[in-house]
Amino acid sequence: MMRSKISTIKILTPLLLLALLTSVAMGQQYIDPGVQKWINVGSLQSNFAAGGVERAYNNVYYEGMRWPAWYSYTDNHVIDRQWLVCKNYTPPGATAALDYLGIYFTPSSVNPDYGFSMELSQTAQFETPIVEVDFNQKIEEDYIDDYHSSDVSYDRKLVNVFNTYLGIEYKRTVYGFSQQYHDNYFITEYILKNTGNTDFDEEIELPSNYIEDLMFGMMPRYATCREAGYVVSGQMTWGKDQWVSFMDLDDVATSNPDSLTCFWTWFGQNSDISSAWDHMGGPDGGNGTLFNSKAGRLTSPQFAGMVFLHADKSATDKSNDINQPMTLAWHGGDAYPSVYGKNVSGSEDLYNMLTWSSTYSDAETGFGVGDTIPMVGADPLRKPYGNEKPQADFAVNKKNDGGGAAALFAFGPYDLAIGDSIRIVWVEAVSGMDRKKCVEVGENWLANTNLVLPNGSATTNRDAYKNEWLYTGRDSLFQTFKRARSNFRNNLVIPEPLQPPEVFRVNSEGDNIHLSWEPSPSEIDANFGGYRIYSAMGSVDSFYHEIYACGAGTGNPLIYDYKDRSAIRGFSYYYYITTFSDGSLNQDPSLNPIGELESSRSYTQTKRAAYLRRPQGQDLNDIRIVPNPYNLKADSRSPNATRLQFPGSDGYDKIMFYNIPGKCVLKIYSERGDLIESINHQDGSGDEAWKMTTSSGQITVSGVYILYVEVTENIYVDGDPTKDLVFREGESVYKKFIIIR
Repeated sequence: MMRSKISTIKILTPLLLLALLTSVAMGQQYIDPGVQKWINVGSLQSNFAAGGVERAYNNVYYEGMRWPAWYSYTDNHVIDRQWLVCKNYTPPGATAALDYLGIYFTPSSVNPDYGFSMELSQTAQFETPIVEVDFNQKIEEDYIDDYHSSDVSYDRKLVNVFNTYLGIEYKRTVYGFSQQYHDNYFITEYILKNTGNTDFDEEIELPSNYIEDLMFGMMPRYATCREAGYVVSGQMTWGKDQWVSFMDLDDVATSNPDSLTCFWTWFGQNSDISSAWDHMGGPDGGNGTLFNSKAGRLTSPQFAGMVFLHADKSATDKSNDINQPMTLAWHGGDAYPSVYGKNVSGSEDLYNMLTWSSTYSDAETGFGVGDTIPMVGADPLRKPYGNEKPQADFAVNKKNDGGGAAALFAFGPYDLAIGDSIRIVWVEAVSGMDRKKCVEVGENWLANTNLVLPNGSATTNRDAYKNEWLYTGRDSLFQTFKRARSNFRNNLVIPEPLQPPEVFRVNSEGDNIHLSWEPSPSEIDANFGGYRIYSAMGSVDSFYHEIYACGAGTGNPLIYDYKDRSAIRGFSYYYYITTFSDGSLNQDPSLNPIGELESSRSYTQTKRAAYLRRPQGQDLNDIRIVPNPYNLKADSRSPNATRLQFPGSDGYDKIMFYNIPGKCVLKIYSERGDLIESINHQDGSGDEAWKMTTSSGQITVSGVYILYVEVTENIYVDGDPTKDLVFREGESVYKKFIIIR
């Protein structure tokens, strides 16, 4: 069953279109560097651009590096700044060498000063399952161009090729996994090869190209996470309040198998020390109504970062160089040398920055001063986005860099003759406390009760309690780093989860929500265990719990199904189904915990709500409007009246019409008789929801409203025209209700 793939279409300027047609004629093809593909399996999901780096801003918000991706507003990425720079470079057609020349990777428009995007493709192990809710199929672009062998452990393989003006072909390969212990990181391999090709065609412009002292560097910037930007006063969603620290093998015993060369970043205390509460972890200090939150919940538990796994010693020595990256520091997020227009002076500054020379780091240029003191101990509450100063001095020591702190690392220097290449591998990951723990800790923090630290001792300092739990996220990130390293050392072979069902259907019915699925292709595997179904009420962001489990083919062997009879009328429900193994093929504790594995919920989680449908009514006089009145006005008896309505984000601003005919039109009028909305109800059920907006999208105001219900066709008992008539076409009734805001 092969389904068509959705292609990304970009509008090209006439100049780009001409260049593209020329490239096709020459046998080569380049693509707009802004074209993106998402790796959207696992708990960490992100976008990757053909330009080689990602700027996360989509003209509305910063997106990417979503963790946990099951929840809304969990983007953690801002921008990756990435450079190549070398010495004594002779450009095409020139006779004299430039002392330095650098290029800056960008996902923006084509720039011949830097190079051309040649490939952005992604393969998958299997087709994305079909997911339907009430016959509406979940349509999400899967960004898949082809399918790779099922004999490998990675679920996604993304390849990105870029020809640079230096004659260096840049090839980035990203591996994504859905296995539950390995689904929150990407393993990324870079191959930098001296081809002498400086543009998009097959002609080699520099057949004798020699690259001297090549440096490859990057300045990744995070904002952990987007949700905290809305909840916490003063948080800047472009990363202003990020703190950065790192560990280098030079700083710990290299014989220690737990040694890592890595950096990590998290949302630290805001520089505005007059804030009403400690910002660490982004606690919701309000009433928790935003995003269906819980009052106090930590909205920023994420720790993001990278661990470095391999760097060739040279073009001829492919063994790992433990002294790489050459530079590992933090840096001001918005300040960096300019290399636009083949700027030689800026290229020299860039080289000095990436090599962290005394010319750069001691000059107090305003670009930012790096942190050369590693954070190895248990307390990561160090190194804000300025010099190491007391909190009161932040405002005058952050060097006026509104971008806050970013990591800075660089590999090299390398010499590359024509045909030479170097290989670099690192892991990018996000981890932290899970959502339930964030709720528990946040509620205790807000109430200033049950302040038990992770080590079991108690404290009376609620901020110390909150922060110590927050710091456990760093330990989780390090665990992720180590699992990724084990995966890499095992040649990307890890125990695999079973394939999910190929089709998952959810249908709202009168007395149940009917779930059905088609068998997983993995049922033929010897370690197949069965299926599990999980449900959440009120919002797609709610907590899910298991409601059903079965073995292969339980019940009817032709149609696998389960009827959820626990659903309550008026509430929205979301589901996903997984397959699970018996654990017999997951017995190596060096890779991850042993035992059974489940397929990823990302494949089958529904995004549309299902509702328990009522049978149609029997009499127009039985029609009910719930709640009536709808009251959002806070008073001493009900300080937060939204809690009295249907729960969850789907329940806010919702009125239900019950016991209505199965085929009718619902018209809502204002008290003075203006028609504000018309709903054509044709699904045969006895209920319909209204989100209290007008036909033009305006939110209704407080007042008295009139509901008019008119039957649109004759309705008979059991739908049989030979039986009694229940409703006659044209019958109608008026009902009154009140909205109080």
